[in-house]
Amino acid sequence: MVKFLGLFFLFLIQSFCADAQVVSGVVRDEKGEPIPGANIVIKNSYTGVIADQNGDWKMQVRPGKYVLVFSLIGFSTVEKEVVVQYLPIEIETILQESVTQLNEALIVADTRDLARDVMQQVRKKRKDYVDILDVYTCNTYRKQSLLRDDPKSFRDSINKATSDSLKRVSGFETLTPKQKRQARRYERKLKRHKVKEDKKNWGDADTMRVQYISSLDERVAQLTVFGQNTFESIDAENEYLPHSPENYIYMSIGYDEEGIQIDNMQYVYTNEYLLFKNASDWDFNFYSPTLKKDILATQPLVSPLSPLGPTLYRYDYVGLAYDDSVKIFRIKVTPIFPNDALFSGYIGIRDSSFSLYDLDLEINKAALISVDEFRIRQKYAMAEPGKPVPVITQIEYKIEEGKSKITTTATSWFSNYRFNADSTGFKRNSLEVQRFDSQTYNRDSLWWTKHRVLPLSDDELKYAFSVDSMNLVLSSDSFLLRVDSIYNRIDIWRITLQGISHRNRPKGIQYFINPLISQPNFFGIGGYRHSVGFNVKKRFNNDFLAETETDLNYGFNNHDLRGRLGFGLTYVPLKFVRTFVRFGDYYDMINNNPSVSSAFSRSNYARTKMFSISQRMEIINGLFGELTFEHSDQQAINNMQMDSWSNSLFGTVNEPIDFDRYVKSEFRLNLVYRIRQKYMIKGNRKILLGSKWPDITFMWRKGIPGLMKSEVNFDYLEIGAGDYVKLNRWGISNWSFMMGAFVNKKSLRILEHKYFRGSDPFFFSNPLNSLQLLGPTLSSSSTFMRGNYIHHFDGAILGKVPLLSKMHLSLAGGGGFLMMKENGFRHGEVFAGLEKTFRIRLQRFRFGLYAVTSDNNFEQAVFTFKFGISLYDVSSRKWDY
Repeated sequence: MVKFLGLFFLFLIQSFCADAQVVSGVVRDEKGEPIPGANIVIKNSYTGVIADQNGDWKMQVRPGKYVLVFSLIGFSTVEKEVVVQYLPIEIETILQESVTQLNEALIVADTRDLARDVMQQVRKKRKDYVDILDVYTCNTYRKQSLLRDDPKSFRDSINKATSDSLKRVSGFETLTPKQKRQARRYERKLKRHKVKEDKKNWGDADTMRVQYISSLDERVAQLTVFGQNTFESIDAENEYLPHSPENYIYMSIGYDEEGIQIDNMQYVYTNEYLLFKNASDWDFNFYSPTLKKDILATQPLVSPLSPLGPTLYRYDYVGLAYDDSVKIFRIKVTPIFPNDALFSGYIGIRDSSFSLYDLDLEINKAALISVDEFRIRQKYAMAEPGKPVPVITQIEYKIEEGKSKITTTATSWFSNYRFNADSTGFKRNSLEVQRFDSQTYNRDSLWWTKHRVLPLSDDELKYAFSVDSMNLVLSSDSFLLRVDSIYNRIDIWRITLQGISHRNRPKGIQYFINPLISQPNFFGIGGYRHSVGFNVKKRFNNDFLAETETDLNYGFNNHDLRGRLGFGLTYVPLKFVRTFVRFGDYYDMINNNPSVSSAFSRSNYARTKMFSISQRMEIINGLFGELTFEHSDQQAINNMQMDSWSNSLFGTVNEPIDFDRYVKSEFRLNLVYRIRQKYMIKGNRKILLGSKWPDITFMWRKGIPGLMKSEVNFDYLEIGAGDYVKLNRWGISNWSFMMGAFVNKKSLRILEHKYFRGSDPFFFSNPLNSLQLLGPTLSSSSTFMRGNYIHHFDGAILGKVPLLSKMHLSLAGGGGFLMMKENGFRHGEVFAGLEKTFRIRLQRFRFGLYAVTSDNNFEQAVFTFKFGISLYDVSSRKWDY
């Protein structure tokens, strides 16, 4: 039945495509050599393509009569009339070198004066073109395809694994149990080199390679631009992704012990190799002085048209071409600093208007951080007299990982430009940056055939068909039942290492039990403790989500059972509204942000018997709030039988805090305000896209005397701010500031004090929420003020030093302070260091060695070295610090 549906689906695709026909061909020079980068455009329109590296091109048009214009700087323009009916057409075109170009090139062959004069005129006009493109709307069609080049053995293993998985979950096993056992024994012998693998039919595994499309994405949208703000109204998108049976990813706002933690982006599956995900990523406006592309380079890329251009680039005149009667100057661009975030290649400049005609540029390889090579080609046209706009942007980047080579080609076509603000669907200061049509993901093949500017290649069609065919299988009831039965299977491997999972798809219920390996805690309070944790989730038809969390543990030395349980319900998804109830009896950390040593020290723990209820929601856009009521019974743990190893390791620091048992009822209000937070609505989810303004935080804690026998009476207020600031080509600054005070402490207990993270001997902790030489953990029951700052120069200084630039080292520096009214405590410190960024697959790491010195009014100045490592979050596009 599935095969029949697949064949029927292929028939539908072919029938839908009958209305549009493919016109293709190749562009060559007089010697028969292919001409890559040639422009093929339908005359008097913005529809066109660019020839690939082999000179080949392909265009999808409806039946009719067209005039195709073939052009490239340095060659004479050729026009050909074609009549498209109901059969594919192939055209071979020969472009001749322009004699005019050769003659005029000889006149200026010995000087760069002409290039300098042309670029000077371009810089004078640049601001005018920036103003012209301040407000406009246009239609766009975008396509990204990812081509993998892998060893044949590697590709065959992927195909075999996929085939075996589909057969297994579909119930079509081809091996008997005996054959499976024989295969496993053979694989073990191969690993132990007891037998040799038969490779007579393989050839050389390193030389036999295959190329294939592994990812594809299309989008049709209306683009709106207001200055630096870009908005998209998406009519259709096809991500060509297999529909995964997993559907429990939900939240985009997390919980943190110190308050609310707002994630920059809700979980949305995207291919990690398709880097350009929204309109801002695609916006390469070379009229702007710099282009901020964090996913490509740490520093902003400097445009060759920038006022800084003469100090960073060499310009050479290399030829002249004509577009009708308009002269096109061809300028070669060479970066002066080969390791800086600069371009190299060629740009075409129109005479008289001195606007961009086209460009073909590459980014310095040494400046790239996520890819190994990057190339961009753009074609410009006059949308209206005096208004040059991009009509085609083609991007190609390459990534090498081991023996695999990944090439992504991303092309965007722009048409129907309107320069009237009234025609836009967005306001200039709108915070919603993307809108999705209700039918965005439901467009059929006929719709795509009519709106697709460029037809899918044969390889892309093959990939699209394979995904659609796979989805037919993945969405069948029999397949989903088989998947659930495998998901729910229990074996020794899952019990020991993976955990036990169970899912009932019709009822929307899923539960998970932690594996045995996570259950022993040899460093628990009072000695060995054994833990059992599990959670249950229930998804309702209206997308409400009920969830429970359970964590129980038992101590064998003290024979004590401890743990926490919780239940929550998420509703009103667009407002992140959730109610959560927790209760338990457990050993709680006194300082929730401890140093490494304090995390295991018994002095950082107390026994807590509690229950709480929390209500969380987004009050207005960007303002998140959570109100919690907690009632607890706090007890010291100094009467417990302690393990001997912790006393030997921590000494006197391991002594538990001694205090009188007390009861506490507390209200806690946490607010986070992200000023002018941008977002997009996708279905019933609101996806947060961050803000360029600081985050403002506020906390109010109120200890209520007498309520349920509460013995505390205090009020604590705290306000803070923090930001992640990009200082153009001078790097990135991170800062945070916090101040707080107990405005009422009539009955304030030691556990309710404000605690600060202690320092580790050699480890450089996150400098945004800790100090490196503070010493042991400190607490305050009075007014305090804390500030932290770090700046990463990202090659802005060392990148200009010839020898050091090749090592890709960067400088960093910063400092922090802490002041407390209590005891008049004052502490300040500064640090500086060298950092090195490296990449494993697409995950980036930054290793640093820092020199730190500090001084305070209780100790003498201290100087030491520390090392640290931070991670780059691809979703938020930010480092830890």
